[in-house]
Amino acid sequence: MRSLRLPALLLLIVAACAKQNNPRPEEDPGAGGEGDSGGKASTGGKASTGGSTTTTGGKTTSGGTAAGGAPDENGGTLSTAGTGGKGGSAGKGGSGTSGSGGKGGSAGSGGKGGSGGSGGGGGKGGSGGSSGTISGISARYQSEINGTTGSGIGSKLIIANTGQSTIDLGSLKLRYYLTNEVQAALSTNVNWAYYTPVLGGSQVDKKANVAFTLVTMSCTSASANAYFEFTFVGAGNLEPDHRIYFSWTANNGASQNFMQSNDYSFDAAATEANDDMKITVLKTDGTLVWGTEP
Repeated sequence: MRSLRLPALLLLIVAACAKQNNPRPEEDPGAGGEGDSGGKASTGGKASTGGSTTTTGGKTTSGGTAAGGAPDENGGTLSTAGTGGKGGSAGKGGSGTSGSGGKGGSAGSGGKGGSGGSGGGGGKGGSGGSSGTISGISARYQSEINGTTGSGIGSKLIIANTGQSTIDLGSLKLRYYLTNEVQAALSTNVNWAYYTPVLGGSQVDKKANVAFTLVTMSCTSASANAYFEFTFVGAGNLEPDHRIYFSWTANNGASQNFMQSNDYSFDAAATEANDDMKITVLKTDGTLVWGTEP
């Protein structure tokens, strides 16, 4: 009886071991189930080669929406695309207001951009401006009363145009600077005035078109506390290679004397053949166009 129980026990042990070593398929987490290649968790699951996520091509590429377009064989939405993209170098600026470059830029091959842009070289700015200098204007001086002390003062003055542009004489004024020692009223006179070519030629009388007055300076120096200001009313234009030149005097009826030796603009040795920087020419708005003020 004991011999029959022993074989039965052995059979039960063998059956239990077989069940443990051979589980049913739905309990097996290894190869062949949903976790096999193509399963949820095994080597090939949803992220396997043919899965729904992107691979080499991806939805975007290094260059943006460039060449390629259709899905490639690896499952991506776009191919590797070309270089470039929407943008490109350059910008809205550049030199000037619009500037070179413009809005576009030189996007790479395959991109939406493109070389160039809507801008352009240059801009609204530029050289120039409201500089006071008038090209070709110069002034000259020659004393006509050479005594350094006397009741009268006077000289010859010239404005010449050696530039390329015609200038309205009415837009200019000329100044001769002095120290005024005379407190009495002055008698001023334009002795003569002519408009003529710089190199000589026919003369046009302009005496009636030249006037001057004495102006006391608010800011004085050791060599000037006043100036005679000459204006040209109705004198017409100063054309290229022409000049207006005139003679003037100022006198007083009292026993007071001018002392010319300390006058800023006085120079006994000056001649009409040389430019003189101590005679100034200004626009009527006060902008200095020739000479140096004291």
